[in-house]
Amino acid sequence: MRKPSGYEIACVLPPGEHFSPQSAGAVALFVHETASHSAYNEYITVYGNDEKQRRFSGVRYVGIKPSMRLLYGRNGGYARALIDQFKKRPVGLIEVHNRVGIFNTLAKALPNVAISLFFHNDPLTIKGAMTPKERWAILSRADAIYCCSDFVRRRFLTGLEAGRTDHVKTIYYGVDPVLKAKKEPFILYVGRLTEEKGALELARAAQILLPHFPNWKIAYAGANRHGGGKGGTPYARAVSEALKPLGKQAVFLGHVPHSKVLELYGRAAIAVVPSIWQEPFGRTAIEAMAAGAALVTSGHGGLIEACGNAGIIVSPVTPEGLALALQGLLEDPETLRAVQQQCITRGAEFSLHGCRSHVDALRHQLLNQAYGG
Repeated sequence: MRKPSGYEIACVLPPGEHFSPQSAGAVALFVHETASHSAYNEYITVYGNDEKQRRFSGVRYVGIKPSMRLLYGRNGGYARALIDQFKKRPVGLIEVHNRVGIFNTLAKALPNVAISLFFHNDPLTIKGAMTPKERWAILSRADAIYCCSDFVRRRFLTGLEAGRTDHVKTIYYGVDPVLKAKKEPFILYVGRLTEEKGALELARAAQILLPHFPNWKIAYAGANRHGGGKGGTPYARAVSEALKPLGKQAVFLGHVPHSKVLELYGRAAIAVVPSIWQEPFGRTAIEAMAAGAALVTSGHGGLIEACGNAGIIVSPVTPEGLALALQGLLEDPETLRAVQQQCITRGAEFSLHGCRSHVDALRHQLLNQAYGG
């Protein structure tokens, strides 16, 4: 392990990200998991918003209040406040997550500091990375660019085939398995109640299927945003209405903390990730498989990388298609157990220890390149 030139490693969260056990999304979970048990832990500080909430333990955290927000906006004011911090408290490596504007501002203001940019979403949907010209500028300045899947990496490199791309790398999320001795007869959906996640199609599939299987239930754990309640959007209400005819066979949990999500996956016989959009990767998919749930998914975007040859792919995502795939599992226990075992094997390939080691190895490489030794 190489020390970061006597200075700290700064992990910069998006200003809207919640760094708490109760409300963390995929970005905050990744940052916590790759910082709290990192070989570089004593040098790492996570920077995020200054909202008053219970933070993750095991890593230093500094809350940032955007400066001159009315003039520069939330992201711009946040970046300028970070620059003030880093000039007072020098850093050896800055890791920016999912905010190109913040990356650009920090890179310009601190040209002698090693800096990396993590993409947790499709770059072509992120402001500042939508065009080849913008991505070329990122490619030219970043010491490293990390993508949560090969799908996201390919999207970033679209139109940049002639550029130097060896420092654009894929880092998959990692999970710890939560295996239970006995599964329970319920189907689990975890995710936001938004159109691109396919939540309504699954609810309508359950409406078709579950009356024929009275011993089975479906549980929804999700809201229309991270950290929210059951949600009051028209779409969330449509999901709730579609589940209502199932009575006690449908359980609407609203938002639950990540620890509870993992416990639910450990109990669920089946998990469904029916994303309609091109999912950047699909953390929920690998969590479900690692916990031994039989996975039914669309395979869109990075989900196909998560699944490999495990689980059942349904595409296009329709209520009828989902119902048919689920019916094959519900009416045949041997098939259900076989798919569960496939998923356990596949989920084990995304170990949290492996993810942390990969991130630390890349940090080590970057620090050696930047500061020698």
